[in-house]
Amino acid sequence: AVVALLASALPARAAAPTVTSLFPPGVPRGTTTEVTAEGTFDPWPAQVWCNRPGVTVVAGEKKGQLSVTVADDVPPGVALIRLHNADGASTLEPLIVGHLPEVLEKEPNDAVDQAQAADAQGTTVNGRFDKAGDVDVYAVQLAAGQTLVASLESNFALGKAADATLQVLSERGFVLAHNDDARGLDPLITFTAPDEGKYLVRTFCFPATPNTTIRYAGGADLVYRLTITAAGYVDHALPLAVSAQQATPVELRGWNLAAVEPTTVAASKSNDNDNAGESAKTPDEDDETVVLFQPGLAGTVTVPRVPHAVQVEQEPNDGADDAQEVSWPITRSGVIGTAGDRDWYRFQAAKGDNLLLDVHSWKLGYELDAHLSLFDAEGILLKEIDDTVRNEREAELVFRFPADGEYLLQVRDLYHHGGFRYPYRLNIVPASPDFSLTVAAD
Repeated sequence: AVVALLASALPARAAAPTVTSLFPPGVPRGTTTEVTAEGTFDPWPAQVWCNRPGVTVVAGEKKGQLSVTVADDVPPGVALIRLHNADGASTLEPLIVGHLPEVLEKEPNDAVDQAQAADAQGTTVNGRFDKAGDVDVYAVQLAAGQTLVASLESNFALGKAADATLQVLSERGFVLAHNDDARGLDPLITFTAPDEGKYLVRTFCFPATPNTTIRYAGGADLVYRLTITAAGYVDHALPLAVSAQQATPVELRGWNLAAVEPTTVAASKSNDNDNAGESAKTPDEDDETVVLFQPGLAGTVTVPRVPHAVQVEQEPNDGADDAQEVSWPITRSGVIGTAGDRDWYRFQAAKGDNLLLDVHSWKLGYELDAHLSLFDAEGILLKEIDDTVRNEREAELVFRFPADGEYLLQVRDLYHHGGFRYPYRLNIVPASPDFSLTVAAD
């Protein structure tokens, strides 16, 4: 009885806030948007932290309500939000800053005759698979020959437990195109309309971790952003890096981009801000990355700024005899453009040189499962690498060269696939001591 009496006299201890999702999961720049946080918050209001300069988040009067203001010069991309109080902090929750007009999903839109209208000039829909079996359908008007691009973000960028699917349907509901996985588990679909008329974009999802349920997944946390456009869509850039030493010409690649001129990213941060315009902006103070985009066009590409030269592959280079000469340190970008394509590079190394040779594509959201092979000048295989423990589906090789001479490097897809969405970034740089840290919880 004494213990109970003493316990009742102590002030109640609050708990750290938890956040499982934000809705809408993204906001347009240059606006103030009301966002609802799902989770537990006791007491309210909580304090809010955001990692992006120019993004201000303030807790509202109603529990879970946040007011997000984004300056109009903030580059598009992911902002990280954390709620905290005196007892602790929530895990980080991503919020995407967009640069297209945005709308909210409106239920009911499960059936083809309930399809929600979308603007073919470029719209981002903030939606949610809010119940088991949920299907969302959107309608878009296309002219004959127009190419529609639909891209959904949920698992890859937002970290949600959704394995989504996209389909393009005829107005009567017949499936004309289908995609499951383009960026990790997130789908991206392109479709050229054979005739003028109304077409439907349908999406649903399965659990990202398969289980025994045989139905479409749903839940309050399964939010998504679906971009639908028949205008320009930026998918990747060549090169997939820019140099800190000199200005780097960059070609934006994607769909419906015939009128888009190449851009140039300056070497220094001050020049970058003066000369790059709206097509290239740095997202944070460290100047280590650059966001490539064009106002009015869907899609963005975030590339690193590296302290050495940057180049793009030149075809033909699909055989050892056509291997392109490179001098390291170098970051080289290319595309495994067709099934069976192989890109070859030739470089000099001295005895004892310890080099890092790595290829990035899958982790960037593209489809290449990289494979690297290193040969001596006589064509004898010295080393080959596929996946590494640190980078699944990315090839990373550290090699100490046994003799002075010329060496050959081959880049290909593990399964000999290829295509437009198989770009890669190859680094040939001196190896240096390195480490990575992991924690059990955020």
